[in-house]
Amino acid sequence: TNKVVATLGGHRDSVQSLAWSPDGKWLATGGYRKVRLWNSNFKLECELTALDGRASAIVFAPDNASLFTADGVPSTSGIVRQWKLADGAKLAEWNAHADTIFSLAVSADGKKLATGGGDRVVKIWDLSTRKITSQLEGHHGAVYAVAFDTNATRVASASADKQVMLWDLKTNLKATQIRAHKAGVTGLSWSADGKMLVT
Repeated sequence: TNKVVATLGGHRDSVQSLAWSPDGKWLATGGYRKVRLWNSNFKLECELTALDGRASAIVFAPDNASLFTADGVPSTSGIVRQWKLADGAKLAEWNAHADTIFSLAVSADGKKLATGGGDRVVKIWDLSTRKITSQLEGHHGAVYAVAFDTNATRVASASADKQVMLWDLKTNLKATQIRAHKAGVTGLSWSADGKMLVT
Protein backbone atom coordinates (compact mmCIF):
# COMPACT_ATOMS: atom_id res chain seq x y z
CA THR A 1 0.00 0.00 0.00
CA ASN A 2 1.06 3.61 -0.58
CA LYS A 3 2.09 5.56 2.49
CA VAL A 4 2.05 9.32 3.03
CA VAL A 5 5.59 10.29 4.08
CA ALA A 6 4.96 14.02 4.61
CA THR A 7 2.25 16.66 4.50
CA LEU A 8 3.50 20.12 3.65
CA GLY A 9 1.45 23.18 4.56
CA GLY A 10 1.76 26.93 4.54
CA HIS A 11 -0.01 27.91 1.33
CA ARG A 12 -3.15 29.99 1.86
CA ASP A 13 -4.54 29.19 -1.57
CA SER A 14 -4.57 26.15 -3.86
CA VAL A 15 -1.17 24.75 -4.81
CA GLN A 16 -0.76 25.56 -8.51
CA SER A 17 2.63 23.99 -9.24
CA LEU A 18 5.14 21.40 -8.00
CA ALA A 19 8.67 20.50 -9.07
CA TRP A 20 11.56 18.33 -7.87
CA SER A 21 15.13 19.42 -8.54
CA PRO A 22 17.08 17.03 -10.83
CA ASP A 23 19.29 15.93 -7.92
CA GLY A 24 16.26 15.19 -5.72
CA LYS A 25 17.42 17.55 -2.97
CA TRP A 26 14.74 20.22 -3.38
CA LEU A 27 10.97 20.30 -3.75
CA ALA A 28 9.27 23.53 -4.79
CA THR A 29 5.57 24.19 -4.23
CA GLY A 30 3.83 27.19 -5.74
CA GLY A 31 0.69 28.95 -4.55
CA TYR A 32 -0.65 32.50 -4.48
CA ARG A 33 2.26 34.98 -4.51
CA LYS A 34 4.51 32.40 -2.87
CA VAL A 35 6.86 29.55 -3.73
CA ARG A 36 8.06 27.39 -0.86
CA LEU A 37 11.34 25.46 -1.08
CA TRP A 38 11.66 22.25 0.92
CA ASN A 39 14.76 20.11 1.43
CA SER A 40 14.85 16.34 0.95
CA ASN A 41 13.72 15.87 4.58
CA PHE A 42 10.67 18.05 3.79
CA LYS A 43 11.87 20.88 6.01
CA LEU A 44 11.02 24.38 4.80
CA GLU A 45 14.26 26.13 3.78
CA CYS A 46 13.10 29.25 1.97
CA GLU A 47 10.10 31.21 0.68
CA LEU A 48 10.08 33.20 -2.53
CA THR A 49 7.44 35.89 -2.16
CA ALA A 50 8.11 38.63 -4.75
CA LEU A 51 5.39 37.34 -7.09
CA ASP A 52 2.49 39.18 -8.72
CA GLY A 53 -0.01 36.34 -8.67
CA ARG A 54 -0.27 32.57 -8.56
CA ALA A 55 2.92 30.60 -9.22
CA SER A 56 1.48 28.73 -12.17
CA ALA A 57 4.64 26.83 -13.21
CA ILE A 58 8.03 25.90 -11.75
CA VAL A 59 11.10 24.21 -13.22
CA PHE A 60 14.62 23.71 -11.85
CA ALA A 61 17.73 24.35 -13.91
CA PRO A 62 19.67 21.15 -14.75
CA ASP A 63 22.67 22.31 -12.68
CA ASN A 64 20.51 22.44 -9.51
CA ALA A 65 21.74 26.00 -8.84
CA SER A 66 18.58 27.91 -9.70
CA LEU A 67 14.91 27.55 -10.52
CA PHE A 68 12.44 29.36 -12.75
CA THR A 69 8.92 30.33 -11.73
CA ALA A 70 5.99 31.77 -13.66
CA ASP A 71 3.38 34.13 -12.27
CA GLY A 72 1.45 37.18 -13.39
CA VAL A 73 -2.03 38.51 -13.95
CA PRO A 74 -4.42 36.41 -16.11
CA SER A 75 -5.17 37.99 -19.51
CA THR A 76 -2.54 40.65 -18.82
CA SER A 77 0.92 39.27 -18.07
CA GLY A 78 2.97 36.13 -17.66
CA ILE A 79 6.27 36.77 -15.90
CA VAL A 80 9.26 34.42 -15.72
CA ARG A 81 11.57 34.80 -12.72
CA GLN A 82 14.86 33.03 -12.03
CA TRP A 83 15.97 32.44 -8.42
CA LYS A 84 19.25 31.33 -6.88
CA LEU A 85 18.73 28.23 -4.77
CA ALA A 86 21.56 28.94 -2.33
CA ASP A 87 19.95 32.05 -0.86
CA GLY A 88 16.66 32.69 -2.69
CA ALA A 89 18.02 35.77 -4.45
CA LYS A 90 16.24 36.85 -7.63
CA LEU A 91 18.62 36.52 -10.59
CA ALA A 92 16.37 37.72 -13.42
CA GLU A 93 12.79 38.44 -14.42
CA TRP A 94 11.03 39.31 -17.64
CA ASN A 95 7.51 39.61 -19.01
CA ALA A 96 7.25 36.60 -21.34
CA HIS A 97 3.56 36.26 -22.28
CA ALA A 98 0.37 38.31 -22.47
CA ASP A 99 -1.50 35.79 -20.28
CA THR A 100 -0.87 33.11 -17.65
CA ILE A 101 2.16 30.87 -18.25
CA PHE A 102 1.06 27.28 -17.67
CA SER A 103 4.30 25.47 -18.42
CA LEU A 104 8.07 25.93 -18.27
CA ALA A 105 10.78 23.59 -19.56
CA VAL A 106 14.57 23.91 -19.57
CA SER A 107 16.71 22.11 -22.14
CA ALA A 108 19.09 19.44 -20.80
CA ASP A 109 22.11 21.65 -21.45
CA GLY A 110 20.53 24.51 -19.51
CA LYS A 111 20.77 26.92 -22.43
CA LYS A 112 17.13 27.21 -23.50
CA LEU A 113 13.82 27.83 -21.75
CA ALA A 114 10.44 26.99 -23.28
CA THR A 115 7.26 28.71 -22.09
CA GLY A 116 3.64 27.98 -22.95
CA GLY A 117 0.74 30.20 -22.05
CA GLY A 118 -2.88 31.14 -22.12
CA ASP A 119 -2.15 33.36 -25.11
CA ARG A 120 -1.89 30.14 -27.22
CA VAL A 121 1.81 30.70 -27.96
CA VAL A 122 4.98 28.70 -27.29
CA LYS A 123 8.17 30.73 -26.88
CA ILE A 124 11.80 29.61 -26.75
CA TRP A 125 14.30 31.78 -24.87
CA ASP A 126 18.11 31.93 -24.92
CA LEU A 127 18.94 31.89 -21.21
CA SER A 128 22.31 33.59 -21.65
CA THR A 129 20.62 36.70 -23.04
CA ARG A 130 16.99 36.11 -22.00
CA LYS A 131 16.04 36.95 -25.60
CA ILE A 132 13.33 35.13 -27.51
CA THR A 133 14.69 32.86 -30.27
CA SER A 134 11.43 31.25 -31.44
CA GLN A 135 7.74 32.08 -31.25
CA LEU A 136 5.65 29.07 -32.22
CA GLU A 137 2.02 29.71 -33.12
CA GLY A 138 -0.59 27.20 -34.24
CA HIS A 139 -2.63 26.18 -31.22
CA HIS A 140 -6.24 27.34 -30.89
CA GLY A 141 -6.34 27.12 -27.10
CA ALA A 142 -4.16 27.71 -24.07
CA VAL A 143 -0.83 25.86 -24.11
CA TYR A 144 -0.77 23.74 -20.95
CA ALA A 145 2.52 21.87 -21.38
CA VAL A 146 5.85 22.19 -23.18
CA ALA A 147 8.79 19.77 -23.27
CA PHE A 148 12.17 19.64 -25.03
CA ASP A 149 13.49 16.40 -26.48
CA THR A 150 16.90 15.19 -25.25
CA ASN A 151 19.05 17.38 -27.51
CA ALA A 152 16.62 20.33 -27.68
CA THR A 153 16.21 20.12 -31.45
CA ARG A 154 12.45 19.71 -30.99
CA VAL A 155 9.88 20.93 -28.52
CA ALA A 156 6.45 19.40 -27.94
CA SER A 157 3.44 21.46 -26.92
CA ALA A 158 0.05 20.38 -25.55
CA SER A 159 -3.07 22.50 -25.58
CA ALA A 160 -6.66 22.95 -24.52
CA ASP A 161 -7.46 22.58 -28.25
CA LYS A 162 -7.00 18.76 -27.86
CA GLN A 163 -3.83 18.81 -29.95
CA VAL A 164 -0.16 18.02 -29.42
CA MET A 165 2.35 19.63 -31.76
CA LEU A 166 6.01 18.85 -32.32
CA TRP A 167 8.14 21.76 -33.53
CA ASP A 168 11.50 21.66 -35.29
CA LEU A 169 13.62 24.33 -33.60
CA LYS A 170 16.02 24.60 -36.53
CA THR A 171 13.25 25.78 -38.85
CA ASN A 172 10.64 26.87 -36.25
CA LEU A 173 8.10 24.89 -38.26
CA LYS A 174 5.51 22.40 -37.04
CA ALA A 175 6.92 18.92 -37.75
CA THR A 176 4.05 16.78 -36.40
CA GLN A 177 0.47 17.37 -35.28
CA ILE A 178 -1.28 14.80 -33.08
CA ARG A 179 -5.08 14.93 -32.92
CA ALA A 180 -5.79 11.71 -31.02
CA HIS A 181 -7.10 13.28 -27.81
CA LYS A 182 -10.77 13.78 -26.98
CA ALA A 183 -10.14 16.56 -24.46
CA GLY A 184 -7.57 19.21 -23.70
CA VAL A 185 -4.05 17.87 -23.19
CA THR A 186 -2.53 18.97 -19.89
CA GLY A 187 0.81 17.16 -19.65
CA LEU A 188 3.78 15.94 -21.69
CA SER A 189 6.94 13.96 -21.08
CA TRP A 190 9.64 12.65 -23.43
CA SER A 191 11.34 9.30 -22.86
CA ALA A 192 15.04 9.52 -21.97
CA ASP A 193 16.08 8.50 -25.50
CA GLY A 194 13.77 11.06 -27.12
CA LYS A 195 11.96 8.40 -29.17
CA MET A 196 8.65 8.41 -27.33
CA LEU A 197 6.32 11.10 -26.05
CA VAL A 198 3.79 10.48 -23.28
CA THR A 199 0.71 12.72 -23.02
